Amino acid sequence: MQVIVSFRHFEADDAVRTYAKEKILKVKKYIERPVEARVVLSVEKFRSIAEATISGDGFVVNGVEKTDDMYSAIDRLVDKLERQVRRRRDKTKPRRSGGSPENQAYRMNVLSSEERERGREARIVTSEEYWAKPMSLDEAILQLDAGEEDFLVFINSESGALNVVHRRKDGNYGLIEAELR
Repeated sequence: MQVIVSFRHFEADDAVRTYAKEKILKVKKYIERPVEARVVLSVEKFRSIAEATISGDGFVVNGVEKTDDMYSAIDRLVDKLERQVRRRRDKTKPRRSGGSPENQAYRMNVLSSEERERGREARIVTSEEYWAKPMSLDEAILQLDAGEEDFLVFINSESGALNVVHRRKDGNYGLIEAELR
């Protein structure tokens, strides 16, 4: 990661520059592909101000801290940036709750009935891949009503099991709960 430290309204000090670079590089461990960090250190009257912008792969994190001491401003700035980067990383990290899978793929094969009637082995006419998403039974019924399919495969968010809800010929709904043994 490239760290650029610039000074505004006071003399450039190598000790402060080195300290700022070392502290900003500690944030690198939370970022997968950091690109650049720009740090601006300035003094206004009696306040020391540390500003930083870290650009990563598709995101930008900003922070500003004002204190009486430049070193404490840098420390507080780095703490603020670490919190922002960790919060962002935790939001994008996939989670697993209770051992149930987030999304599962399933394949629907449509078999030819004509081949079966002639005594031959059935063959696959079309094959489509779908994703079973976690949702409640009510959400699954609403999604089934919104679509044109006669069934919907989903992961029951309450039980974590793979379920199928289907539209019956009498207008009601059927539920198939799969159990793995």
